Amino acid sequence: MKITLKYEETESEEFHMTLRLTLPQKYVNGTNMEVVKLFVNHYNKKHAESQIVAEELHLKIVGGIHLDNEDRVRESLKNGDECYLLGKDSTGPAPKAKTAE
Repeated sequence: MKITLKYEETESEEFHMTLRLTLPQKYVNGTNMEVVKLFVNHYNKKHAESQIVAEELHLKIVGGIHLDNEDRVRESLKNGDECYLLGKDSTGPAPKAKTAE
């Protein structure tokens, strides 16, 4: 499964990162948190002066929904998806308005 992960949570573009990955089966069968950790490890090696913490991030499909870190990748993502890594301040879309019955 090929996905693109984007991190743009910092004000400085110097610390933004886009990572295109082909996920091995181990990650496809694992949780979204494992993919977040994979990205965070790569990011922290490249930006030692601006470390990020996996437990403070979650995935959001571009133009789509926020994903729970405990959900399985194979059930949450599809080949070619682009995702943002967002912080805890970005908890998800606003609740949908109730429609009149």
